[in-house]
Amino acid sequence: LVCKQTFSWSSLRLINKIPKVDLFTIALVSTVTVTKDLAQAVFYGVVASALGFAWKQSTRIKATSTLPTGGWKTYAVDGTLFFGS
Repeated sequence: LVCKQTFSWSSLRLINKIPKVDLFTIALVSTVTVTKDLAQAVFYGVVASALGFAWKQSTRIKATSTLPTGGWKTYAVDGTLFFGS
């Protein structure tokens, strides 16, 4: 009952405008809030958002390698390095 009253129903208009990870997080938190507990829902939401962020950052990294005649292989990393990715 509390979830029904506190949920921002106008946010459903944004379904086609927000990233799929955020849509999944909203659905997950809402479902866990109704079925279990708000504290657990917040925990699951934070974990889902962190995993989504790590996935998004890991897809933006590009690495190239070169092997000069000296024999040492050199790697060049382009993008944001994140400890989770």
